[in-house]
Amino acid sequence: MFESQNIDTANITDEIMVTVMGGLAQEESASISNNVRWGIRSKMRNGTVKFHSSPFGYDLYNGDLIINQREAEIVKSIFKMFLSGMGYDSICRELNESKVIKNDKETKWFPTSIQYILTNEKYIGDSLWQKNYNTSMPYRKVRNKGELEKYYINNTHEAIITREEFEKVHELIEQRKHPNKNLINNYPLSKKIYCGKCGSLFKRRFINEKSYWVCREHYYNAENCQIKQISEQAFYTAFTAMYNKLKVNYRVIFTPMLTQLQELKNKKYGGNKQYIEINKEIAQLKEQTHVLARLKTKGFLDASKYVEQVTEINARIEKLSRELRKIVRSDDEDEMIEQIKEIASIIENGTDLMTEFDDVMFESLVDKIIVRNREEFEFNLVGGLKFKENSIDNCT
Repeated sequence: MFESQNIDTANITDEIMVTVMGGLAQEESASISNNVRWGIRSKMRNGTVKFHSSPFGYDLYNGDLIINQREAEIVKSIFKMFLSGMGYDSICRELNESKVIKNDKETKWFPTSIQYILTNEKYIGDSLWQKNYNTSMPYRKVRNKGELEKYYINNTHEAIITREEFEKVHELIEQRKHPNKNLINNYPLSKKIYCGKCGSLFKRRFINEKSYWVCREHYYNAENCQIKQISEQAFYTAFTAMYNKLKVNYRVIFTPMLTQLQELKNKKYGGNKQYIEINKEIAQLKEQTHVLARLKTKGFLDASKYVEQVTEINARIEKLSRELRKIVRSDDEDEMIEQIKEIASIIENGTDLMTEFDDVMFESLVDKIIVRNREEFEFNLVGGLKFKENSIDNCT
């Protein structure tokens, strides 16, 4: 009886200690994190911060960006295609049809990938630091919309694109935000709108200084298709309304969807030994980071050694994750998951409330629009997702 009481007391003491140490570990972790942030921001100010990741076109070597010649040629081609008049969507189509491989993480190009490259100062050898930042509790990465100072440093590494080319691209991007009505083939809706009755593409018409889109079949013979012309603004308004709904509800929509797709993929690879072993090793490595945190909290591991070991473990986890992606990247489920993640990320990081049509966001999200009737549009997003939106159009 006496021994049993001693065991119970020991268990209770251990539980109390675990709780106390857990709280101390959390506070210590927060303190270390704040100190690390302060150190990094100091280096950002004086331009001595090292790189921890590399954009497409570069490799990371000892904290420096080194040009990857194969990828750099693709970057140059993207700038040339854009300057020749091609839009984000057309460039994506060209790269995907030509089977240009992006990298181990992604095999397909998206409009946002093109926009990122064309607007990234890294390609002219400069660096804008603190575009994103991590919140304290809970820890998550968010876009810096002015909450923290940003630091622009010139000539941090070798350039791939000349400043002249980069400035021309920026001028063209601004021009395309406000397209001239006299220009042709420069419309966001071009080759995007399909008739839900006859399947024909819609064509653009300009009447009395207003823009309309009409089914080609109806335009040439109204008896063949009854859907009449629709104002361009009706499509813009419907897309804006759909985006705002997705923005408000994206966690409710995308999180369960991604969870279900991931479960299906896991079931599919349940018998794949390599897939299982890699996942098991990743889980063990993550547990090691928790152990290191506890050792650091108890004073058995100094801060510099802790950061060094955690960095090594995270690098190993990333390498294993790449191996997992190689195993499954050819699968439909994996491609769909990546596409939906891309859409969710675009919407999550997009503007909180869209008040006017955004052509870049439109090209990034929408594959095509099916006009079911003049009162209802079906937006087919990249990855196969479909959302219906009511049209407000009284134009005949």
